[in-house]
Amino acid sequence: MFYEQYKNHLNKLYHGDIGLAKTIWLYAVAINCILFGLFTIPFNHVVELAFLLFILAYNLIVMTGIWSASEKYQGKYRWAALSKCLLILSYFIWAVGIFTAINQFLIL
Repeated sequence: MFYEQYKNHLNKLYHGDIGLAKTIWLYAVAINCILFGLFTIPFNHVVELAFLLFILAYNLIVMTGIWSASEKYQGKYRWAALSKCLLILSYFIWAVGIFTAINQFLIL
């Protein structure tokens, strides 16, 4: 039952049904601060790589959710446009993260 609720919530997040502000501030900012804070803890390379891949996958879901939520946003257009501009920057950072993960994998 918990898995179904979790799956349904991720589905809502992915499709932008949670709302633009909540998606950005809770899922993109707050949770990423926690995740990247945990990433600073030294682990062995395999755990670091797995955690990095998890963070990248999570951020791909969140970024897609922000884009979808900005498409559905009914408020001022500038907030939707600003979120899309920041997403373009985030996609670039995400790509750098993938190259970092590949580099970590090659070091193993």
